[in-house]
Amino acid sequence: MWFVLKICSKASIGLNSLDYGLTSGLQSLDEGEQKLWKDSIMAGNLYINRGITGAIVNRQPFGGMKLSALVAV
Repeated sequence: MWFVLKICSKASIGLNSLDYGLTSGLQSLDEGEQKLWKDSIMAGNLYINRGITGAIVNRQPFGGMKLSALVAV
């Protein structure tokens, strides 16, 4: 478990260094990995154990962070 969490921590640092943050997804059944990922990834839409595309317009909220936001600040 420690090894996986170390990899997830390094991956989140790399992902969070990007200028964009629209959507991110994780495939994991481990609740510890899910919590670490939810608490550390900077994206507007976070999905766990499902596809990351296909939000239904006018039915599901959809927005991003950083340069993926409607008004980037």
